[in-house]
Amino acid sequence: MAKKVNAQKVEARRLFEQDGFSLKDISEELGVKLNTLKTWKRRDNWIKNETETSRGSKKKTRSKGSKVSKIGSSPNSLENLIPAESGNKRALKHGLYSKFLNPKTNEILEIVQEQNKIENLSNNIDIHFANYIQAQSKLDPNDPVILNAEALSSRTLAGMVSDYENLSLINERRKQIQLDNELKAFELKRQKDLEEGKSNLNYRGLPIDVIAPVFTKLHFDVRSRNYREFVLPGGRGSTKSSFISLEIINLIEQNKDFHALVCRQIDKDLRDTVFNQLIWAIDKLGLTQDYKYTFKPLEITKISTGQKIYFTGLSDPTSVKSFTPTFGYVGILWFEELDQIRGDETVRKVQQSIVRGGDDFFIFKSFNPPRSKNNWANLYVQEPKESMNVYFSTYLDVPKEWLGEPFIQEAEYLKEINPEAYKNEYLGEANGSGGNILPNLVTREITEEEISHFDNIVNGLDFGWVHPSFFIRAQYDVAQQRVIVFDEICKSYLPNEKLAEEIKKHGIKPKDPIICDSAEPKSIRSLQDQELRALPAKKGPGSVEFGIKWLASQIEIVVDPKRTPMFYKQAINYEYERDKEGNITSLLPSIDDDGIAALRYALERFFTRKRSGVYAL
Repeated sequence: MAKKVNAQKVEARRLFEQDGFSLKDISEELGVKLNTLKTWKRRDNWIKNETETSRGSKKKTRSKGSKVSKIGSSPNSLENLIPAESGNKRALKHGLYSKFLNPKTNEILEIVQEQNKIENLSNNIDIHFANYIQAQSKLDPNDPVILNAEALSSRTLAGMVSDYENLSLINERRKQIQLDNELKAFELKRQKDLEEGKSNLNYRGLPIDVIAPVFTKLHFDVRSRNYREFVLPGGRGSTKSSFISLEIINLIEQNKDFHALVCRQIDKDLRDTVFNQLIWAIDKLGLTQDYKYTFKPLEITKISTGQKIYFTGLSDPTSVKSFTPTFGYVGILWFEELDQIRGDETVRKVQQSIVRGGDDFFIFKSFNPPRSKNNWANLYVQEPKESMNVYFSTYLDVPKEWLGEPFIQEAEYLKEINPEAYKNEYLGEANGSGGNILPNLVTREITEEEISHFDNIVNGLDFGWVHPSFFIRAQYDVAQQRVIVFDEICKSYLPNEKLAEEIKKHGIKPKDPIICDSAEPKSIRSLQDQELRALPAKKGPGSVEFGIKWLASQIEIVVDPKRTPMFYKQAINYEYERDKEGNITSLLPSIDDDGIAALRYALERFFTRKRSGVYAL
């Protein structure tokens, strides 16, 4: 008699193999226990068809979790750590295991292959360790055979743990590499978006309303490449530096292979002057988001192109050879305060080092003409040169609202009380002769009767040892803009205690302020211990040049050679330095200026104009 066909079993197998139902779904559909279905599946070796569809037209995707991508490769390879596509049965699908393994082993293998090798190894370690613990409770620990087996088992467990740790490290490394790659891709996309955003700034060139009318022709000459060298002498407030900074940014925006180099004689003067001036120009042109600034080294970089603006002092002119861009060339060169640079030879060396690597160059030179007609910068603008043009400017060429009423009033006041100083400082006229820094020096007798009426006496002290300590007393007539130097102490190798005694002999009282060189705090405290009111000078970037210019702008500096012979000697010999060719520069001497320094300290409170810690005329 034929065996009766189980209709439920036949339908269950069809649903499983052809329609892709899970055993749980079939159990719910046919009302057959799940364990019964598992038994049928195991005994009759049910195998799902990977391409079949469920009832109707709706496809049902089978998900078996993650599987390693290669069989038989090294367990430590990165490929084995990459999850395979869902539904991949590997060896099961080609029938090798299903033909030769019993159904129970096949079912276990199918579950095992749903895990990656790290999970399998972790489970294996847990099982091995559990068996090892269980064996410990049943075996005789004194049996040598058992001890050897125990040692072997321990080594096996240790090896498995080591493999697991290695695989875990490799897996973590893979994840880190994947994360790094994702971050790099994100950064590349961000940079691309940023560059595209910058290119959409649609820079239209230098607006005419930010240029003083006097520079309109200069701007046209730059744009038309009529000259290679543009020299801008001018008085205070002529906005020549502002124009050059705008023009430099304009040239960088319009020439993607251009870089710029900005030079001054002294390194420390760069940041508070030309560096800040160029940042102002970038902001004025609405390009701030496309530029970044660094202070070490002092540089400005255009983010979207990588173009740079370099800055350097010229104490060592050979240092400019180090400015080599990674692309393009230095096509823009700016010498600010040209008269302070040590002669035209220094400038020439810089140009020879920089002006190379391209055919298009722009060289800007700006300065306030020094008083001496013989200064090399004043003589330089008088030398004809086909590739150079000179553009002179004053504050009178600038819209008044750009300068402000206080600036205009200060200029007019100096014009009234000291016309010669006004012509030099505000109109840029070289109206002096020789190299004397204090052309307003007046030599005459100062009487005791005159001194008895002094009501605004100031005291200054420059400390020294080999070079003398120099103490100065002077009267300052604010209304008449007159400085009268009437007393001095000038001695070398004078200890602070002896110096204090000497100062007291010259009529100084405990309440009289003495403004001292702030570089000697210990000496200042020593004088204070001697009941003298010694105070540090404020100083600051540019304070020396500022103070000397202020002294030179006074109507008179009166000196009596009999009363102050050492100060008189220093004052009449206080001249600008000359280059090796004998030309007068605008550099101040660094020796035999102790008395001049003491006088500056004494009068500091009358001429200090500090803005963000910077002295500027």
